[in-house]
Order: sequence, then structure tokens, then C-alpha cells
Amino acid sequence: MSLLTIQTKGSNDLRRMADALRKADREDLRKGLDRAIRKAAKPTVEAIREGARNIQTTGYPHPPSRFVNLQTTALTARQHRATQVEHASGLTGLVHRFTAELPQHHTREKIAKAVTADVSTGRDDPRVSFRVRESRLPKELSGMPRKFDNTERWRHPVMGNREVWVAQSGKSWFWPPIKHHIKDFRAAIDAELDIVRQKLEAS
Repeated sequence: MSLLTIQTKGSNDLRRMADALRKADREDLRKGLDRAIRKAAKPTVEAIREGARNIQTTGYPHPPSRFVNLQTTALTARQHRATQVEHASGLTGLVHRFTAELPQHHTREKIAKAVTADVSTGRDDPRVSFRVRESRLPKELSGMPRKFDNTERWRHPVMGNREVWVAQSGKSWFWPPIKHHIKDFRAAIDAELDIVRQKLEAS
């Protein structure tokens, strides 16, 4: 299953070549064409991965969820240990410090490693699909590539501390590198088609 996918469908030349290779029963040339297209897709894949490593987000802090009037409220022992944050309303926000040790998630690098290019020329509609594969991500990160690629806000606790929340929004990182490389990618496919065509005609 893929979290983000953009498919580049085959041009007329690629469709005709795929059909000709099937009719000629030249599976060797078809597989060679697949390998060449995968090689041509590598710069785009690397660019998408680099985009994942440099994903940008904007944070929108939320005020503490619990406010008290220190003059009228008897605090519990746990509340006394909380960090006190003054609020414009005159009340005081109690924010409990989060001290548990958490492992580094390296979220962006994990997303980068999940980026792939799938090539299919053994069908009526040959195509290349650039994907972020869900199977290559930890379960807790399964929704993050799409959220990072979206300008809509989402909320989450800070470092797992459910008493401190922030909102974040992303910025498109998946499509821009594909758009940047698509012209060179298609030119590389056309060049490979010429090579395969010559081999097919010579056989």
C-alpha cells in the first residue's frame, strides 16, 4: 500500500514498444527496458528522498489546557510541581514537564528510505509510479508523509506529553522534485526506446 503516489503513464512510443516486445516475445528486451527506466528514475527518486529529508513544517503553539486561579485554587502536590505559565486572561496555566527519555525518531530519514519508483512495461498501459511505501514505515509514522505534504493543520502532543499540544502544517515536498526532473526523465526514456528499437529491428 502506498501513502503518496504519482504515476507517469507511458507515452505513445512507450506503449507501442511494450506492445511490440510482447508480440515479438522478447521478454529479455522488455526486462532490459524496465531496468533502464528504473535507472533513469533514480535521480528523481533521490531528489524526492532529499525533499523528504528537508521537509518543512510550521508550528502553531496551543495555550496550556489547564488554567487555574492561584488565589482561589488549592493545588495538588502534582500541580505544585508543574511549570506555571501566565496567560493574558490573568489565570495561570499549569504545564507538567515531560522528563521521560524518548528515542530519536529520525522521521524524515525514515520517510526518505520509503520512497521508491515502480516500473511496469508488461501491460497495456505501461507506467512509472513514484511512491512512499507504507510497508517500509513504522506503524506510528504511517500517516505522516501525507500530513507533511499538506498545508492543513494537525495537532499532536509535544514529545508525547499529552498536556502540551501544538498544531503543525506542512508544505508540498513530494511533487516538486518530480516536476523538476520529469523532462529529463522522459528524455532518458526516449533515448532508451531508440536503443531497444534498434535491437528489436536487428533481431
